[in-house]
Amino acid sequence: MKKLMLPFVSFRLGNLLKILMQNFLNKTFTFLFITLMGCESIIDIFPPELEIIKPQTDEVIYDDIIIAGTATDNNTVTEIKIYTQTKLGDTWLEEKITDGNDIEVSFPVWSRSIDHILVKAFDDVNNFDHIKIKINQETLYDMDFEAMDSWNGWSWLGSVYWTDDDKFSGERSLVLYGLNGAGSGIVSVTKKTRAGHVAFAFRRTSGCYTIQPEVNFLIDGSVIWNLERSDIGIEVEGTSWEEKSFMVSEGTHTFSWTVKYACSNGNILFLDSIYLP
Repeated sequence: MKKLMLPFVSFRLGNLLKILMQNFLNKTFTFLFITLMGCESIIDIFPPELEIIKPQTDEVIYDDIIIAGTATDNNTVTEIKIYTQTKLGDTWLEEKITDGNDIEVSFPVWSRSIDHILVKAFDDVNNFDHIKIKINQETLYDMDFEAMDSWNGWSWLGSVYWTDDDKFSGERSLVLYGLNGAGSGIVSVTKKTRAGHVAFAFRRTSGCYTIQPEVNFLIDGSVIWNLERSDIGIEVEGTSWEEKSFMVSEGTHTFSWTVKYACSNGNILFLDSIYLP
């Protein structure tokens, strides 16, 4: 048996030697080619290096986002792009720098849903480096119905008020109350938006205890989302706090929330924690 194995072992060793020799020749040829052609022909495979001084990770942001830093490269940094990214999955290009290595830009917070800054630097052969920085916002939502929140652009019809007895976040939420003879409770806001997601938290309940009221979310008068009137039950949607988000196009839009009367004791929609793009 040992004599039968020797040719096989010899064959394996022969192949291995051929492979090693071929690799050696390939590397030698590559070295000689680069030497003969000169350093100018070597392709740059190294990306620029980014250093971001501000903001720092988890830095608290107030009304403006300030970004400072530098990008360096063995050759030329041709472009630096700065993006904002939101908790809802939206990404927006905020600034593009094409005339240097220094980064010194600032822009206003356009949504309280922004939670990351992304910086990318490109060189002249399109290698790039990037840094993603997590930030915290001093104000958590675009509207949370807190005492210091601005009501600019908001309107309501019917019985609408705030409460501190039931909320999704913060100290207060908004209550839309559908009453007999008063029809629906409705609250609206008109705002110029980017293309992105609008989001909110809600909970519904009824003064009759045996049914849940119909609630609607509308964009520019069209119903985007609806919960129909339904009997009370463990699986009925909206009896505890839930979150919803919807895509909206760029432009000026009116967002509205309604609760319809269906009970002599009234129906209630709690609304809280709104993000607007």
